[in-house]
Amino acid sequence: MNAVPNPYPSRRGVLRVGGGLALAATAGVTLSGCTSGADDGVGPDGKVTLEMWHGQTDTGKKALQELVAAFEKSHPKIRVKLGGGVLADAMLQKVTAGLAAGSYPDIAYIFGSDLASIAASPLVVDLSDTVHSGPTPWSNYWAPAREAVTVKGKVRAAPALLDSLAVVCNKKVFREANLPLPKAGWTWQDFQETAKKLTDKGRGRFGTGWPGAGDEDTVWRLWPMIWDLGGDVVDRGGKKIGFA
Repeated sequence: MNAVPNPYPSRRGVLRVGGGLALAATAGVTLSGCTSGADDGVGPDGKVTLEMWHGQTDTGKKALQELVAAFEKSHPKIRVKLGGGVLADAMLQKVTAGLAAGSYPDIAYIFGSDLASIAASPLVVDLSDTVHSGPTPWSNYWAPAREAVTVKGKVRAAPALLDSLAVVCNKKVFREANLPLPKAGWTWQDFQETAKKLTDKGRGRFGTGWPGAGDEDTVWRLWPMIWDLGGDVVDRGGKKIGFA
């Protein structure tokens, strides 16, 4: 008898050929890996189930649910199970523990800064070939996004959620100071000089400012300024700060 090929892909097959990347690429900075053991993820209905840990709430959770629904509609033989049981801030510890215990998801949505810690595990898939052959040209991603998911020359994740910072101006204050609004291409020196002109200590008004509460929001706003001035957060040795 001739063997009849299985019309349904296994979980391992989905991830190896890049079928899982379609979801991963829309989900965020992600970690992909095949679940260990003999279970191929195919259910009685012939669908492959992929488990994804995310830790998102509110708007982020809703966006993921919509992306998964769209993915499942275009990939009717694949089911995506969203879960994780912890918030995003604790996902690094959750995934790390799962890798150590041999009980980890197929896809995990993590912060980009946590990737290097997880990529050290041999269980994390090398996505280099997948991203270079994907429908979206790898060169279409901004260079910092490509660098953020590349560890020791191997692409370990797919970037999707990128934060952009912006300077928000109070037009009323500019009018009162008889100053024109900033235009595209203004420099750091322009920013400083404008801030000084807008400052009126007697009225308790300052030309610029940002949160200094010591939380992660402060960090996100401060680091780009350091990089913009040619500094770095951590020195090349990895043990001291890279600026003074």
